Amino acid sequence: MGVVRGVRAGGRMFDVELWRHPPEPDNVEMLQRAIRSHDLFRHPEVYDSNPVVAVESSTILDNEADANGFHARPPMVDSVNRLIILMQNHEELARAARESHQTGKMLIIQNENGEPEIYLPEDVAAAVKKPVLVFAEAGYKPALMQEFNEVLTRRANTALSAEAVSILLGAALPVIYSIKNGKAYAKSTRQYKTILAEARGQRNPRKRKQAEERAEAARQELSISRRQFLRKLSGGALLAGGVHAAMNPVRPGPEIIGPFRTGYELPQQTIAKPGDITGNRELVRRVVAAYEGQNPMHGFRNALIAHNLLAAAPILDEIAGRKQHTGIVLGSRHASIVEHLTDPALRQRWLTPERIRKYAYASTLGKIAIATIGQNGTYEVSVHQIASPLPASTR
Repeated sequence: MGVVRGVRAGGRMFDVELWRHPPEPDNVEMLQRAIRSHDLFRHPEVYDSNPVVAVESSTILDNEADANGFHARPPMVDSVNRLIILMQNHEELARAARESHQTGKMLIIQNENGEPEIYLPEDVAAAVKKPVLVFAEAGYKPALMQEFNEVLTRRANTALSAEAVSILLGAALPVIYSIKNGKAYAKSTRQYKTILAEARGQRNPRKRKQAEERAEAARQELSISRRQFLRKLSGGALLAGGVHAAMNPVRPGPEIIGPFRTGYELPQQTIAKPGDITGNRELVRRVVAAYEGQNPMHGFRNALIAHNLLAAAPILDEIAGRKQHTGIVLGSRHASIVEHLTDPALRQRWLTPERIRKYAYASTLGKIAIATIGQNGTYEVSVHQIASPLPASTR
């Protein structure tokens, strides 16, 4: 989707990157099918410009016992550690990783057992840039996924879905813009004609010249406003394709991964890097954010991520020795993270004691995992205590 830059919250600045995550690489065949169907693989831009990057770490756990070790070993750090070690030992692989990072492609290698290893863009970005990594989520109960599935089922059975609303909105935008700006354009046209008529009616040469200069200035302004009007009109019309089409402009993706041979291979094509979210793209983001208010999988998690990042800010400052500008990399359906960062009342509406107890394990609250590069050159995870979202009286 793109990057929302310079979000100010709690006296700190955040760059939020929203992108469509590829599927988990459980097996090569599934990953090949996903790429052939043009699933999007994007290079997280915020790794390049932020010394601290917060990433998704959601996990559905079966019971409280499993939650006890939730923060100890984030899976992403394990994969990044593996890649860092390989880069240290194999210069050819290090070059391939840097190329993968620069181009936003996945890195696919053949390990010592002849099996493929797949590193997604965020793994490669972390291994190459080595920012401080923050895992700001909790261990979630199955109820979160169950309710999410119920929401999807209800939405599928509702005629006016999010996609339908987005298409209606996209179709309506040019009309709304035409009404609003068409009036302004008509008013400017009338002013121009009035000034021109005044100039033609002047017999005093000096006053006539002054009126003609005003008329020429009005004509140029009218020409500029007309170009802006047409540009905005066509931009609004682009939204008629719906939220997902507007969020994910797609070029054809890689046709296949493999076959895997000795050495290191990269897909030959990639999706273009997302740009900044501004203008109509920001409108799309807000539409998606509004619909996330119906969905605990994103609304609750966004509220908790925002709370934990703001609560952990002093710890991050101490680690880095200065106040941090933090990057956040989340999937495109986490669009409301911007509102949750900047609106304490919105966070509180989601982080009620009832919802927290329903969706999250108590032992994973009030903690945050932070990974920093240790003396051996790989990431070491430390778990820190932070303010719990649960009021003290309800814990």
